[in-house]
Amino acid sequence: MRTIKGQETCITPNQLNLLFQSRMVWRDLSVWIRAFLETKHGGLGDPDAIREKFNELLGRITNVINLVFGEQVADRYLDFSNNFFNGLNDLVDAQILGDTEAVDELAQQLHKNSQQAADFFAEINPYWSRSKWRDFFYQYTQNAIDESTTFLEERVMDNIDMFDKILLLSSQMGEHYAQGIFDYLRSSSRTIV
Repeated sequence: MRTIKGQETCITPNQLNLLFQSRMVWRDLSVWIRAFLETKHGGLGDPDAIREKFNELLGRITNVINLVFGEQVADRYLDFSNNFFNGLNDLVDAQILGDTEAVDELAQQLHKNSQQAADFFAEINPYWSRSKWRDFFYQYTQNAIDESTTFLEERVMDNIDMFDKILLLSSQMGEHYAQGIFDYLRSSSRTIV
């Protein structure tokens, strides 16, 4: 048993695993988004297989949200995630075609989706900071766009630096996400078995 701010809190092994997986999935998503971008820009690999892996990871996140917040909430999260992936796919296609007008429009749509996702997260869990999620999702979206640009322009060192930034950010996102779930479960006395 662990004491936190005067409260006794017991974490089951399943809850501990859920929190660990919740942290790691954000980093995993970043790795597979990078693989997707490499495939789109380099023409190597199978984008459908990578999309399948991305969907598997989304399923892990959605499962956690479903367990903690319910199926309708999980479905809404899935919509935001699919909008991000599809929007990023379209943006990369526009970059490759050199359609700067479409790139700008798609970037705006991606940022709008990320702000809506941040607002959604803050609405479902009082332990998640709206401003933090807005900042996280804005940075993540912009970094994904910038990472795609470095692939397109074959700026190898900038690409490596960008990926480092994305990994750091995804770790911070995972930490905030897992901490919010922990605090929510602790305050609601819900048990995940």
